[in-house]
Amino acid sequence: MCSAADVPARAGHRAREGAAGGALANVICSDQARYCLDTLPPSARAGVEQRLEYLKRMPRMYAVTEDDRYPGCRTFWVDPCYRVFYMVAAGADDVYVFAVVEEEVDLPGDGTEI
Repeated sequence: MCSAADVPARAGHRAREGAAGGALANVICSDQARYCLDTLPPSARAGVEQRLEYLKRMPRMYAVTEDDRYPGCRTFWVDPCYRVFYMVAAGADDVYVFAVVEEEVDLPGDGTEI
């Protein structure tokens, strides 16, 4: 799992992507999220980037999570096992990517569905 402890001391910048091409929102990443995004496998990173493009146009697209680790955050999954938590600014549509975490996933037939 990628956590704040994994973030090197030099990763102290926040990435900001401009809202262009009809997009409503800017996407701002925490240091932890930016580090994790930079270290994801290419296919997972492409999936996250695609969904972040959706969020620039529809920031409230995904449901609010009930995960106690990130109260008030919205979330989406990216195959195979990555979950992105983000918040939308109250008075605007800007998106703050709070965390990218690798989650354990129960696969069919692994004996846990009993």
